[in-house]
Amino acid sequence: MSFKKLFNKASGAIAGASMLALAACQTTTNPHFETTLQDYGEQFPSHVFDVNALRGIAGEDERYKVLPQGSFARIGRITIGSGGYGTGVLVGPNIVMTADHVVENDNGRTMRASSFTFHAGYDGGRAVASSKVVAVIAPPTSVIGNGSNGIAHSFNDVAFLVLEDNLGDRLGYETIARRFPSRAASGRYSAAAIGNNRNHSNILTGDFQCSYTRALHDRNVLEHNCDVDKGDSGGPLYSWRYNASTGSYQREIVGVISTRTRTGGTAYSVVGTAVPRVR
Repeated sequence: MSFKKLFNKASGAIAGASMLALAACQTTTNPHFETTLQDYGEQFPSHVFDVNALRGIAGEDERYKVLPQGSFARIGRITIGSGGYGTGVLVGPNIVMTADHVVENDNGRTMRASSFTFHAGYDGGRAVASSKVVAVIAPPTSVIGNGSNGIAHSFNDVAFLVLEDNLGDRLGYETIARRFPSRAASGRYSAAAIGNNRNHSNILTGDFQCSYTRALHDRNVLEHNCDVDKGDSGGPLYSWRYNASTGSYQREIVGVISTRTRTGGTAYSVVGTAVPRVR
């Protein structure tokens, strides 16, 4: 079975999305930041620290440096042989999920697997673990035309990389949401976006105080107000689902960061997407 057929079988009918032309910290924490995150039972403050020199990207910049500890080590940098890079996240023992446009060349064609290397837990030019990519599972194309970024100009913006090494057996891997979480009291969905963007290319940063504000189900697109920029492409957009059996919130991936807009960006919705099983 070809990888493109495998993609279609694993992911189901994938339609819609958005292109992204997205391709000295201090150790004092923000009290409001800690209070916000306690609502979800996540010990984020022990993993992230306030970053002084982040320039505003989409309104007031709310990003923090993300240290490669715990589950955050599963997010990393995808380097491309030509010198480009994007972001990816482990979603299986040897599977990394990213945006499809990260693995395409300027002509919209999927590049060879040998062009990519995944660096999990990327920080300061080093990684917790790295692996070569042996296969790319991607749709035929995700971007049409040469228009500006936006929902009308792209679709199918998700791809999977098959790693040579089973990094997920060592680091664990993230969960893709099977259904959409409930709205918060604000009428929005609490979210967090993490990536390796061009303004801080040697570290991972994350906006943990944002939300995705609208789901366009007919195009599999989520609009969000998280701070993102080029390089964050392919990074996970998280949300939280309440688990009644445990009485706690569970963090899940609901989208893949795709575009940057004036007020945040869009993400390709991966809710309900099956992870390919390839050995």
